[in-house]
Order: sequence, then C-alpha cells, then structure tokens
Amino acid sequence: MAKSIKLQCTCCGKEKPPTTGFYLSQSPLYKFNEGRMTICKECLFDKYEELTVRYNDETKALYHLCMMLDIYFSKDLVDSAYKQSNRKNSKKGLLMTYITKLNSLPQYKGMGSFQSDYVILDENVIKEIEEKYKVENKETEIQKEDTIDYDSIKI
Repeated sequence: MAKSIKLQCTCCGKEKPPTTGFYLSQSPLYKFNEGRMTICKECLFDKYEELTVRYNDETKALYHLCMMLDIYFSKDLVDSAYKQSNRKNSKKGLLMTYITKLNSLPQYKGMGSFQSDYVILDENVIKEIEEKYKVENKETEIQKEDTIDYDSIKI
C-alpha cells in the first residue's frame, strides 16, 4: 500500500493532504512542496479575512496576500473572479475563485508576484511622496536661484 503524503501548514502546524488542504502555486518557492503553498486553505482564508478587515477592501487584501505569498495578481482576473464569486455569495468567494481561476488558466502559468499589476495599499503613502516631491522641487528652485553663472559675467 502506498504511503499517503501529507504536508504541514507553516501557519497552524496541522498536517493535511496536499490536494485538498493546500492550493497549488505557480511560484518556484513551492516547487519542493508538491507545488503547493505552505499555508493551508483554512489559514489562507483566515489571513485574507484579517487583511480585508485591515484594509476594508477585498481587492487590497487580496493584493497584499498575493505579494506575501508570491502569487500573481491581476486586476482583470480580480474583476472576473469578483463577478463570479458574487453569484456564489460565499464568505471566501473572491479568494477561492481568484486562486482557482489563476491555477486553471494557461496564460498565468509560471507567473508570480514580480509580474503582478500594482495596487496602492495606503493612500497616505501617496500624500507623503507628493509632499516630499514638492519640498524637493522648492529646494531645487532655491538652489538654482542662489547659483551664480560665472560664465555669463563679462569682465
């Protein structure tokens, strides 16, 4: 009789069968883990819910989770998954639908977080960058005004 393989979740420590307990991943980080994420489905959903509460936004929560786990993030795929998950009206709907679509569609094969679309998680970061840019521009203008162009002075 063949020995049944079980993987241990790095979050909760429980051992579960790879095919039912863990999602497939396209990331090379998991190639020696049967191609499965190291966090079980239950813990993944818990983390997603935690991030959804933090951001009060399912898309931002999914983006953050994808970046943490080296999962490809696509805004178009999120939109598609969101429409499909709303029909199911599931608490875990968006995440479950997104990962299922990601793993089943051939155009996403081998894609990880480096190829992902970009999402701003915190609007305050944008404001800080804008303020810094304004200050740097003012300093540059002041430096230009204080600089004497000796080549233009005729003696």
